Amino acid sequence: MTVDKEALIRRLRAVFVEELEDHVSTWNDLLLRIEHGDAPADAQRTLFRVAHSLKGAARAVSLPALERYCHELEEELDALEGEPDDALLARLFAAADIWAEVARRLRADEPVEETLFEARRRHSEPVSREHTGGLRVPAARLDALLVRAGELSRAALRIDDREREVAALAARLRRMRAARPAPERGAYDVALAEIDALHGALLDDATELTRVARDTDADVRQLRLTPFGDACVGVERILRDAALASEREVEVILEGADVEIDRSVLTALRAPLLHLARNAVAHGVEPPKAREDAGKPRAGRVRISAHLRGSEVEVAVSDDGRGLDLEALAARAREHGIEPPDTPAGLARLVFVPGLSTSDRVDALAGRGVGLDVVKTEVEALHGTIDVTTERGVGTTFLISSPLTRTLVRVLLVRAADQLYALPTPNVLTLRRVDPRTVHRVDGRPVVLHEGEPLPFTPLARTLGMPTSLSEDQLIPTAIVQAGRDRVALSVDELRSVDDVVVESLGERLPRVRGFAGATILADGEIALILHGGDLVSAALRQSEGGEVAPMPEATDLSAEPPTLLVVDDSLTTLALEKTILEAAGYRVLAASDAERGLRLLDDARVDLVVSDVEMPRMSGLELTRALRARPRTRALPVVLLTALSREEDRRKGLDAGADAYLVKNAFDQTELLEVVASLLSDPLD
Repeated sequence: MTVDKEALIRRLRAVFVEELEDHVSTWNDLLLRIEHGDAPADAQRTLFRVAHSLKGAARAVSLPALERYCHELEEELDALEGEPDDALLARLFAAADIWAEVARRLRADEPVEETLFEARRRHSEPVSREHTGGLRVPAARLDALLVRAGELSRAALRIDDREREVAALAARLRRMRAARPAPERGAYDVALAEIDALHGALLDDATELTRVARDTDADVRQLRLTPFGDACVGVERILRDAALASEREVEVILEGADVEIDRSVLTALRAPLLHLARNAVAHGVEPPKAREDAGKPRAGRVRISAHLRGSEVEVAVSDDGRGLDLEALAARAREHGIEPPDTPAGLARLVFVPGLSTSDRVDALAGRGVGLDVVKTEVEALHGTIDVTTERGVGTTFLISSPLTRTLVRVLLVRAADQLYALPTPNVLTLRRVDPRTVHRVDGRPVVLHEGEPLPFTPLARTLGMPTSLSEDQLIPTAIVQAGRDRVALSVDELRSVDDVVVESLGERLPRVRGFAGATILADGEIALILHGGDLVSAALRQSEGGEVAPMPEATDLSAEPPTLLVVDDSLTTLALEKTILEAAGYRVLAASDAERGLRLLDDARVDLVVSDVEMPRMSGLELTRALRARPRTRALPVVLLTALSREEDRRKGLDAGADAYLVKNAFDQTELLEVVASLLSDPLD
């Protein structure tokens, strides 16, 4: 059998073009992440593999000029030590342009000549020289700088407090001087003169430090800003290919390209943005003939826009297509055992339910409902929200609301169940004091009227699973909180203040704790947990609808002296979170940042239960548990291991060491922790 070599090359090149365009997308994404300073550890190796793979593929489809060019890139990447400089980055970006042009020429059946690569090589050199006047700083370093700027601001606030304390001391001395006989006032005069001089100098220093802290914070935040258009680089090309693959005609409209957003937020938004845009093309916009029959232009419109709303950015992806099939969504929900909501808005939100789709296709472009739960998770990881609106025959819009920065947010500080919490102000519509006599009942559940709309009314503490009680004879401090189109009224014990705070991560061991977006350390040193607006509203709505909300377990009688718990964890943020949750539940909590300190505390204090991490320096949680079991005094002391180690083998090791319970932090649920603690205290295991 004779093989037609030319026909084989043509077939191979058709496959090669698809592979090449995929590699261009991967290459561009990696380079952008390297440029932004948040690339994965294996980014350089991935770039090398792409160049190496394309070199071999170019040889297979008889493109020697491209093969030689990829070999040059391969050698340069193989010799690279550390991060690429600006000149190399310019050449690597130029490579993506070359490959895109190669793909275009192959699709058009045009020749791929050596001159293409030579011209691009020459062009990349002046581009690299144009960038040498700047300095690339990894985003992680800018994050660290912003944290330091926040610490500087807190230091400035503390200096302000010291200045006021000195002023108060001077006023006190003046009152004491006035009360003394004239002959004794001389000593006071000397002291007052020294204190006044100190106060004047301190006031000058406080003013200067406040100015420096404010300017430093503003400058660092400015450095982190990047135009929204950077997140849309390559989107038009990607949607063009999606349109070809699905036999659609699409016009892409970009609005708000100059809106500046924190680069870490921008990087995190790119993946959900692309997902939504692809879906808009493949399953929102109708085929050209169907659009003409409906009286629409043959080419559908996909609009991607960004707008600033206070301290948030709103990103919308909309199409003028067929709209969501709400009846089909409801039917598919019933097939999955889900009772569909009775409103159009509720039905549309079913697209975010994992595994729920009205599309019969499962491919690279399939469909609304496949993967949108992942988009929702990615947006919520930014402390943001996503919602959807749709109209049959008119189109669909997905709206993402996200903070402008991941590290500095404006919050409303509130107190509930004797704990301090921070509510991001973008989620707070307004504040009010509710007269208990104006609380109505709808289907037996409390509601309050806001602008004529009945809103579910519930204590914040109860929504978080903490004990609470409402006063019936005084006005109740209340925040009207929203996430997307949902609104609830949350009562608190105290509305404290509005502040800009630096967001501290809960750490890798607690990547996503339901209800919480992070923590912050205030100027006075107090720790406040930052609430996640979307989780909070969802929990409050479930509670108002009669869903299960975690109450404080009643197995332990906390009316008398509360049990004392020892919490051991080497992560200070995790330690603060666990301490806050347990204290809010009514327990007295001792804290230790390592196991050895924990053992010393046990020598000096009566403790009723221990909650410990496993992986800690010097002494692990397993070793701590064995040490407790070896001591007569602590042999029967209940021990709960709270760890990120989730394998069954790790769990067996924990229980074999003598732990009474083993909880995994990655699936951490404060309700489960409280229930386990209450159960062990009410009926400790032998």
